Amino acid sequence: MKNKKLIAIITVCIVAVISCSIVAGAFFTANDSAVNEFTVADPKVTVEETPKDGPYEWSADGKHVSLRNDSTNLNGYVRAMIFPILKNADGNIQNIGTSGFSNPSGNTITFGDFVFTLASDWSKNWVYKNGYFYYKSELAPGQSTSLLLRGVTLKGTADKTKYADITVNIEVSADIIQKEAIIKDNAWSDVKITNGQLALR
Repeated sequence: MKNKKLIAIITVCIVAVISCSIVAGAFFTANDSAVNEFTVADPKVTVEETPKDGPYEWSADGKHVSLRNDSTNLNGYVRAMIFPILKNADGNIQNIGTSGFSNPSGNTITFGDFVFTLASDWSKNWVYKNGYFYYKSELAPGQSTSLLLRGVTLKGTADKTKYADITVNIEVSADIIQKEAIIKDNAWSDVKITNGQLALR
């Protein structure tokens, strides 16, 4: 194609779950140069936990979770999913389904017998839909979200004897994408961007 410049926009979605972190897709932008160099985005979001390595207690204020944009060169929006994983004495994961989340009520959300206590002002900074908590504001590299989770307890009506030989892990997964992926590609179909802030559709 003579006398024409090519601009390549490549959308790559990479989802790699490692512990509590997910590295998720970003846009690559091609530089217009003789050697066709590419400036590669380095998307990375880190789950910040306190305490980080336990021990953990059943408490409404015993497990603090927020997210941090650890990308080297991109701003992005982040979201998180928090869910319990149950393992029996043999280490086998117990099936508790994926549709057990209630809608948030005040600063709590429940999954079966589990009560997740959120930050008291979580709804000021986050929106929730279909299992995901979306942070409203775009994060620059190095920036962190406000606190999302404060702790996890069992319902008072729960039969605690059935958890006697069960190990309960609270998993947090998160991902980050650029605003163009939301605006142009509808990558997160439950949200839109209005005046720079994420809002539910």
